[in-house]
Amino acid sequence: MAALTGARQRSHDGDRVTALSCYRRTATGVSLSIRATPKAQRAGIEGLRDGADGPLLAIAVNAPPEDGKANAAVIDVLAKALGLPKSAITLAQGAKSRQKTLHITGSADVLAAALDALIGDSHG
Repeated sequence: MAALTGARQRSHDGDRVTALSCYRRTATGVSLSIRATPKAQRAGIEGLRDGADGPLLAIAVNAPPEDGKANAAVIDVLAKALGLPKSAITLAQGAKSRQKTLHITGSADVLAAALDALIGDSHG
């Protein structure tokens, strides 16, 4: 999958211009679409990638994809990157898939700002 050129790519929605994003705000926080890469040499946030249904935040982890180890590692990497407790992040979809949806509990505005900063930082 090719990397997107940046988190600030734009799409036109009628007369309005909206930022493409790998997350959406919910009543209790944000829902984040990711692509996990298990058994990677270096763990960390790798930036945005194209997905069939839109952008995905790529997260590499050292853990193998067995017995939920990679899922737990994804949550750990993201929690550290955002400065959140692991308990604030839950796997909502994709337990056995590389493409996953995570729910992050908290203020949607604060989380959106943190994710925008994280995505921007991962692009160099």
